[in-house]
Amino acid sequence: MSEIITDKLTGKTSAGDVTITDGSATMQLQQGLAKSWVAGANDSSQSITGDTFNVSGFTDTGLGTCVITITNLMNSVTYPVQNTATANYDYHGTAISTSTYSLRTVGYTGNSADGAKNGLVHGDLA
Repeated sequence: MSEIITDKLTGKTSAGDVTITDGSATMQLQQGLAKSWVAGANDSSQSITGDTFNVSGFTDTGLGTCVITITNLMNSVTYPVQNTATANYDYHGTAISTSTYSLRTVGYTGNSADGAKNGLVHGDLA
């Protein structure tokens, strides 16, 4: 078995362009990486209780909804946001701008309810 140990990968054509080939399928490495995540964004305590990556802030914007601020901006506002909840039920994650996205949870009645949320963002950084 071969092993590669390195601190840095640099693309041959362009420094940020590293291509992975799996059989006949080819993808750019940076396209498949998460660009931001937050674990345990909790409205009721107005805090983040878990791990974060590329996150600089949290704002409770109302019952069941919070806005996460991204440190390194996304390239456009069309990036996907995945939301899961550890308390109540996840409802949706929405890209608001290149620097913010919202996470929302609902209770068993289907109405907005505070709870702990986890958010994950994919897409291109600016």
